[in-house]
Amino acid sequence: MAISETGSIEAEQLAIEQINSMGGVLGRKIKIIVEDGASDWPTFAEKAKKLLESDHVAAVFGCWTSASRKAVLPVFEKDNGMLYYPTFYEGLEQSKNVIYTGQEATQQIIAGLDWIAKEKRPRRFFLIGSDYIWPRTSNKIARKHIENVLKGTVVGEEYYALGSTSFGSLINKIKLKKPDGRVCHHRWRQQRCIFINSSRRPASPRTSRPCWTFDHGGMKCSALPAALSCFIKCNVAAANE
Repeated sequence: MAISETGSIEAEQLAIEQINSMGGVLGRKIKIIVEDGASDWPTFAEKAKKLLESDHVAAVFGCWTSASRKAVLPVFEKDNGMLYYPTFYEGLEQSKNVIYTGQEATQQIIAGLDWIAKEKRPRRFFLIGSDYIWPRTSNKIARKHIENVLKGTVVGEEYYALGSTSFGSLINKIKLKKPDGRVCHHRWRQQRCIFINSSRRPASPRTSRPCWTFDHGGMKCSALPAALSCFIKCNVAAANE
């Protein structure tokens, strides 16, 4: 998850440096303590406990996946700590010990699907995701909206473990089902980039099947070829409507 978390950490460090350069908060400089969850959910919980009970931090900015957030949530609620979760999430959770800084799934995915329906008019969708709570919950919301509101059809739904890099079988299933478009919820950015690159076809942009992802920022686009015509960052497009 490092490719995802690096930008968040650097932004937080930059903000703290700027605050400290202006005198800090109430005349006191902010001290940064950095811990690494190592993409391991129990390790996230251990590090959260250390930060709250040993370092006595005022607040924690961290976690990226919903799995890591859910792993640390009992720690923050037990110690009455404050977690600033720095990205969007699937919703269906509320805690007085967490500041959810991003959209929940209905605010992001439904808006994106509405934009897709208006601009690209697909009727047959194939849903893809990493195998854990955020992609599965997001695809449940996506499927319901596609079928009940957009009156489209979900012709396939597949999940792969975080870290999977072999998508030959998935690509064959997509070719067999012939969807108008694919909706990807890969939380592990390298995994998404590998999938999108491996699913490219030599056909012209007019005949290629578009792939929409709701979770892909500028830093991650560097892992994709510049001429990748099938990739649309639909959350930005929807926000600009």
